[in-house]
Amino acid sequence: LNTLFLSNNILVEIPETIGNLGNLEFFHMPGNQLTELPLSISNISSLMSLNIDNNYFTTFPSSLLELNNLKYVYIANNAINSLPTNINMILSIQILSAYSNNISILPSSVGELSNLYHFDFANNDLTTIPETICNIYDNLTVFDIGLNDICPPYPDCLAQEDIGEQDTSGCSECPDNIEGDVTFDGEVNILDVVFLVNCILLAECNGNGECLDINIDNEINILDVIFIVNIILEM
Repeated sequence: LNTLFLSNNILVEIPETIGNLGNLEFFHMPGNQLTELPLSISNISSLMSLNIDNNYFTTFPSSLLELNNLKYVYIANNAINSLPTNINMILSIQILSAYSNNISILPSSVGELSNLYHFDFANNDLTTIPETICNIYDNLTVFDIGLNDICPPYPDCLAQEDIGEQDTSGCSECPDNIEGDVTFDGEVNILDVVFLVNCILLAECNGNGECLDINIDNEINILDVIFIVNIILEM
């Protein structure tokens, strides 16, 4: 047996004896009620394609990490909350379809999946995208990270159309800057002191409150100015 399709049934478990199917290459079981795979699946070294879409998985099946010939992994429409940090162990993987899960973090090791050409993590809970994605971006013919909560800044290799629609309501409005650099020019100097003094005197700091509250005491006042001065003196 090299192909086993069990789609759209009411399966709640797969028996451990599945690991005895030494010639199995395609194992598809979307649309069931599965929450886990037996550990014995790691014995099926010939497995090339696995589809567990539309089930009830909450974790990525760790037994897949031992399958050196696995190329196509479909895990969409589950409740998976994370990927293993060593996902790069599945170096043969070409398709990773994981849309509509609860994944909040992508491990940096995804950048080592050099054979990947299909990468779909749309509609998850992602808040960041690792810079290492640029290592494999040029190989990808499908790349979808839309409908997440990813905050800028984004990796340099991604254009705006790559980012797609994101919910950034929970993102900080402050640029990723040096502590005390309230002018956001890449340096901490007297210009930052003057800028902060002026905004305090003119009562125009509220719009950038989170960014200008240098000592993080929920107020913008002379203490923040002193904080910047001390940073300059210590340089």
